[in-house]
Amino acid sequence: MALKAQLFQTGACRLFGKYLLVLAPVFVISSALGLALIAENKAKTALNELTARVGTQSAHIANALNRRKHETDRSASQDLLATLLYDRAILCAEVRTGSGREISLMAPAGLGCIGQNKAVNITVPVGLNGAGKLTVRFDTGEVETVRQSHREFSLLAMLFGLLVFIVASYIGFRLVVGKPLRSLLLAIRQFDEKGQVGHVTVSGNDELSEVIHAYNTLQDNLVAQAARVVEKSSELSAERHRNEALLSKVFQASPYPFAILDLEYGTYHNVNEAWLSAMGYDRDDVIGQTAQELGIWVDATDRGRFISKLKDVGSVKSYETKVRTKDGRQLHMLMSGELVKLGGDVRLFMVADDVTALRKADAERRRQHNQILDAKVELEDANDLLLQRTQELEAVQETLVQQERMATLGELTATVSHELRNPLAAIRSSVHLAIKKTEGRDLGVARSLERAERNVVRCDSIISDLLGFTREPECQSQLIRPDEWLRSTLNELDAPEDVALVLELSASQVQMQAEPERLRQAVVNVFENAMQVLADVPQGGERRLTVRSHVKAQIYVVIFEDTGPGMDRETVAKVFKPLFSTKSYGCGLGLATTKKIVEKHGGGIRFESEIGVGTKVTISLPTERIQEQAA
Repeated sequence: MALKAQLFQTGACRLFGKYLLVLAPVFVISSALGLALIAENKAKTALNELTARVGTQSAHIANALNRRKHETDRSASQDLLATLLYDRAILCAEVRTGSGREISLMAPAGLGCIGQNKAVNITVPVGLNGAGKLTVRFDTGEVETVRQSHREFSLLAMLFGLLVFIVASYIGFRLVVGKPLRSLLLAIRQFDEKGQVGHVTVSGNDELSEVIHAYNTLQDNLVAQAARVVEKSSELSAERHRNEALLSKVFQASPYPFAILDLEYGTYHNVNEAWLSAMGYDRDDVIGQTAQELGIWVDATDRGRFISKLKDVGSVKSYETKVRTKDGRQLHMLMSGELVKLGGDVRLFMVADDVTALRKADAERRRQHNQILDAKVELEDANDLLLQRTQELEAVQETLVQQERMATLGELTATVSHELRNPLAAIRSSVHLAIKKTEGRDLGVARSLERAERNVVRCDSIISDLLGFTREPECQSQLIRPDEWLRSTLNELDAPEDVALVLELSASQVQMQAEPERLRQAVVNVFENAMQVLADVPQGGERRLTVRSHVKAQIYVVIFEDTGPGMDRETVAKVFKPLFSTKSYGCGLGLATTKKIVEKHGGGIRFESEIGVGTKVTISLPTERIQEQAA
């Protein structure tokens, strides 16, 4: 039926519409123009007749006024002028004097032509030699009435002619076009309802003939296309069967477990052999059952989250969960799902990947990794313990070696000092005697004798340093105030006049157990070293030794800081080694002895130096805090 309506629109209606749209407007327009011209002519004729009538009446009144001499008989002239108003078309009349400004007569009386500016005027001369003017204004309303009546008549005539034309056209269309069109519609109905193919014969070359020829061609094309569609449909049906068979083989042969379920109820429609093998079921046990009925999901909430996510995005990839087999085993599976529309139903295609062995391997790997970490920790602890024991053994060994060396050095020092001091005593006595004998006599040997005596004293001092380093003299420990003791000791020492000695002692509130004489030796060694390096400062340079003290965490700290030339790192690393010295004299035991004394008191010593800046020696000793006592 759609084909019939389409052909009717494109053919018959097009022909009928063309027939009306071309001829009807021509007829309507020509009729309208003709009737409009007739109406306009009638209106002009009526206007001319009205003007002639008003003009004739005005001329008669003007002649009458001339005979009556209206200037003298105004009342009779006014009545005569009012007779013009008997004609309904005349609105007013006025008689003006020669100047045209003064109105001598008017009708209606008292009003004249006030407010009648839009009316048509007729002017007639009045009086002697036409000195006055009679002006008559009349309405053309009856002319418009004539024009309107003729227009209405013309419109009715035109509508009647159009109706006659439409009826005639319809009758002509039915007679000329109806028969071939009915044949066409019959052929369309038979083709549409019964599928019968039949051509419609028609003669002529008009639009209807073109429509019928187009229908015959369209019918032939539709028949040919239907044959091709049937052929293609058969091919597609065969291809679909082949694809279904192939997909079925792939589905069953896949090594991964596949399942097809109903999304709404979760009913299994099909599963492959891999699924049955992994889950331990027979096909008849699964098809038509739901996952809930079979207890497939170990955690039912996992299935709810999986389905919810699937409904939101349409597919889920690698959702890890646990499933339960028929014999109760639990497997780790990576579930993937996809929603597919089949006809009017929605199916869920699910594929699973068994990662149980992988998860067990991961657990075993983590267990072994933890064991390795535990073993590593135990090995590190054992290594630390071994390192500690090694360091302790090295310290003990170093102590034993040092003790052995000191014992050997002590025996050697005792022997050498005994053997050297006797000759030195004799030399000193001889030098002293020679100085006495030559005193007051200018023999030129005084300076040589003084140099000999000074070197004998230096040798005796070296022997004393050796004996002091190798022996541990018995000293009595006593409780002292370190700041008071340090100030007293430094005051006993002589500093050169060009060296500034600055004391900044701020630990008067502490006391400690110490051997004052041994500590005095340590302080003297540091002080003398500072004086010796300050002597090397160039002339004009700053020579200052600052001694500061403070308490930190019950440790008494005293710092000796000079402004000498300083030392490099290699020299600083060797300053505490016995027999090491940067001077051309001495035996290099001063700082080694100082370190030994400080460590014997349970303290420590640190030596810092920078070339061009100076040297800082820091001594730290344990203390006992007491309350400040009034002097």
